[in-house]
Amino acid sequence: DFTVTTNGILLTEDIVDFCYKHEVMPLLSFDGVPAVQNYQRPLLNGSSFNTVRDNIPYLLLRFPDTTMRATVTKASIPYLYDTVVMAQEFGFKNITFCENAYETWTSDELFECEKQFRDIGYFIYKQFS
Repeated sequence: DFTVTTNGILLTEDIVDFCYKHEVMPLLSFDGVPAVQNYQRPLLNGSSFNTVRDNIPYLLLRFPDTTMRATVTKASIPYLYDTVVMAQEFGFKNITFCENAYETWTSDELFECEKQFRDIGYFIYKQFS
């Protein structure tokens, strides 16, 4: 099995088709809602959120089981729930979170992170009940 992680900025249909033809499974590193994505992955000329968002439909057409990976930072904590809702609206079936190992979090930040994940758990639970 071959996989590739991409931030989605340069993800053209040609690149997606190449991956499809050669059975290379992509993972999309996309940090979430516009406020988070644009803050954590700034572009000099434009919005990284808009660029990646526009590349997602074709990616999911070719690879419907693509995983979206979001980096959890102090700045993204308040938006974790919104990120999951957005990912589902875009059509992602799989989302994973990766902690930024270079930040030290306060107890208040950890508490907010736990709250966000409880809300995510309840959101998922409601879909199956």
